[in-house]
Amino acid sequence: MIAGTDRSRAEVPGGAPGVLLDALAGFVHELRLAGLPVSMTENLDAMRAVQAVPLEDREAVRAALAATLVKHHRHRRAFDVVFDVYFGLRSPEPAPDPAGAAPGAPAGTGGGGE
Repeated sequence: MIAGTDRSRAEVPGGAPGVLLDALAGFVHELRLAGLPVSMTENLDAMRAVQAVPLEDREAVRAALAATLVKHHRHRRAFDVVFDVYFGLRSPEPAPDPAGAAPGAPAGTGGGGE
């Protein structure tokens, strides 16, 4: 096992250690709930594969994960659905708009030059 080694915790560039590892663990859990058989070895292979692709390239991440986690073509559609739901709509939260963030705030506090 790789526990206890430096390679056991994946890092997202600019992010906290283990974030990618946690995301992959959750994704694999969802794949299993959808009926895809994913072994521990395949899970580890997926972690290694994702470290080899640029994380900002969503389709490269999809391809790396599919190559390691999809055993049979009949599982691909379920994989794609789970991938799209699990990773597709996640994006950083935008900063709140100061003019509209606090309804009921006194006029002129938003710095809008009014």
